[in-house]
Amino acid sequence: MGTTIENNIFRSTTETAAYGIYIESVSDLTIKDNVFTSLATAIYGNASVKTIYRCKILNNLFDDKVDDAGINITGRACLIKGNDFTSDTTLLIDTYKSSVGEMNIVTDNTLMCATSYAVNCVGAPTDNWLNNFTNKVSEGSETTAEGRTIAIPA
Repeated sequence: MGTTIENNIFRSTTETAAYGIYIESVSDLTIKDNVFTSLATAIYGNASVKTIYRCKILNNLFDDKVDDAGINITGRACLIKGNDFTSDTTLLIDTYKSSVGEMNIVTDNTLMCATSYAVNCVGAPTDNWLNNFTNKVSEGSETTAEGRTIAIPA
């Protein structure tokens, strides 16, 4: 509990590593100021083991070689803030894996969506997804005309 992972580069030389960080039963984890590249999934929280409580994922860079997911966790009361996604990763952020997770704050992230905010991001009904920036602004009531998110991806 209470571990901090910061200022690292998580990279696979052949783009075949499954995960940069794999989380099982850790609460109060802080992941900040890291770079994730050439990975299938950058940060993965195993929902079949336990919900991830109070995880802080702050100011990380997920580049164009993260293939399947940037952040894929079952989160409860997590803070995901200030992260930058430079690519059209299939799943940028999922806090609600297998319909589990709630009360997360996902804010101030740059989300470069491949198809749409609602497809590339998944949130719990009780999450707060205010004030992210997305390049997909045709989401109706989920984003403003400037690309600011005002609702959970639905």
